Amino acid sequence: MRYFIVKMIVRLKNKKERFFHLLILFFVYGFVKSIVYFAPLFLNNTLSNVHEFGRFEYSLNLGQTLSTVIALGLPYAYAYFVFKEKEADLDVIFHNIYLGIVVILVALGFLFPDIFESLSFNAVLIGVALSNQLFIATYYKLKGRNLLAIIIDCGIYIVLLIFTFLIFRKYVEYKLSLWSYCILGYTILMVVRFHLHNIGKFKSIQKYDWIRVLKYGFLIVITLFLTSLLTTSTRIYIEYFIDFNSVGIYSLFIRVASAIIIFHRVVVIILYRKIYGDKHANLDDYFATLIILALGAGFLLYITIPALAPYIIPTFSNAYLHSGNLFFWTILQAVCWTSVALLELIIYRENILYKYIPLLLSILVAMLLALFVYHHFLGISGSEIVKINVLAVLLIALCQILLIKSHSFYYRKTLRAHIILTLVCLFALFF
Repeated sequence: MRYFIVKMIVRLKNKKERFFHLLILFFVYGFVKSIVYFAPLFLNNTLSNVHEFGRFEYSLNLGQTLSTVIALGLPYAYAYFVFKEKEADLDVIFHNIYLGIVVILVALGFLFPDIFESLSFNAVLIGVALSNQLFIATYYKLKGRNLLAIIIDCGIYIVLLIFTFLIFRKYVEYKLSLWSYCILGYTILMVVRFHLHNIGKFKSIQKYDWIRVLKYGFLIVITLFLTSLLTTSTRIYIEYFIDFNSVGIYSLFIRVASAIIIFHRVVVIILYRKIYGDKHANLDDYFATLIILALGAGFLLYITIPALAPYIIPTFSNAYLHSGNLFFWTILQAVCWTSVALLELIIYRENILYKYIPLLLSILVAMLLALFVYHHFLGISGSEIVKINVLAVLLIALCQILLIKSHSFYYRKTLRAHIILTLVCLFALFF
């Protein structure tokens, strides 16, 4: 009896310690991850005009979209082949590819120095940096080294924060070329520290292995690129249909709403190994809870931020005064992104991309047609662009649930949470 009581006390103590450990990690991760989304806000307060900030955010958003192509799907291919399928000898493929991409970039910089002034080349540099840090962060997440993974995952934004501080202190002036040099230097540092010493045994890899990895990666690239066009490319659409000033206003709102995405990504990092190895029933519980919590956090942001903004983000108040409806829909957009991002990980895990891509492409085409038709006949504003995007994202999340059900497991609780989210969006749209 005494042994049993002692054992129970030890178990409770261990659970309590694990809970507090998890709580500490969550706040540490949340603080570090917040740099990813709020560093551009500091630059917004430092630059003198909205147009320049809009150009910067446009390049950043384009770089994020390009990163899905430049990454070649390798972070997810690594998780699938090396972690899930236990083919550790294939890791040399990934390091050699990333090294080759950066060598090409450096060569272009030497041959054409003026290219650093190009907005497009800046976006490519951002894409390469983001794809590299995503792969490295994935590597460490699969090793269970979550703190290091989260720091690396927001590395480029830490560089941006330092760059902004130097501008604020007037040590340097903001120039696109200088920002491009910073990104390239950061990317070279990643290659030297992580990839360079892992390029051995190149000849031991068979051609068949290259084909398998790149084929899987190609499907991932298509999926991520289409997903990016569907979910996180709103700035590009706003710039195309409206102007850079509108991009700046939307970017300000989405940076604030990104507190929801921070919460979601922190939890995903903590659960990353479980997502690739745990039972579907457990993941269904996690996902449903996360969607509801994200929706609740969204309402809390909408109520509190306008009141606190004058003391924290002065530029927000003026933008909110003229575009309050856009802020509300931007929050709902961030919640909807959370739902899609969670379910997409299960599609990667189950390797059903060939069924998912046609659905994704169909909804993306429908969304683009809706944007063009709306713009042509009625004229379109930032709020309308976000509303149409939200409806498209809600639809793809539903398709994800039904596709996963047909293949492996019915995410019943996640579907219920998604229905609640959909009803909230439809109520806001019509009432």
